[in-house]
Amino acid sequence: MQRHRFPIYGIVALGVCLAAWASSWLRVDPLYRYSFFPLWLGYILFIDALVVMRQGKSILTRARWRYLLLFLTSSLFWWVFEGLNVPVHNWHYILDRPYSPLAYFLIASL
Repeated sequence: MQRHRFPIYGIVALGVCLAAWASSWLRVDPLYRYSFFPLWLGYILFIDALVVMRQGKSILTRARWRYLLLFLTSSLFWWVFEGLNVPVHNWHYILDRPYSPLAYFLIASL
């Protein structure tokens, strides 16, 4: 199996992941409040870079629009779970401060 070069975006993704992780654990205000999305994005892009290094291509390099569609589908799927939770009240969020409905939607979607 031929090895390919590790893409530069994988190194950037690892840096984003480490920075988000550090800001979350060190509670760097206001970054730690929004560290979930950079953590996941960094992780996803780093794993994709590993796939490129091993296989020479990935879904991101082959079909970027499909890759972006995965993010949208994931967000919509999560909102279905949120909708199912409304009548059963199986979980709730303890927020650090009140958010407007639009801000809550954007933060929860990312």
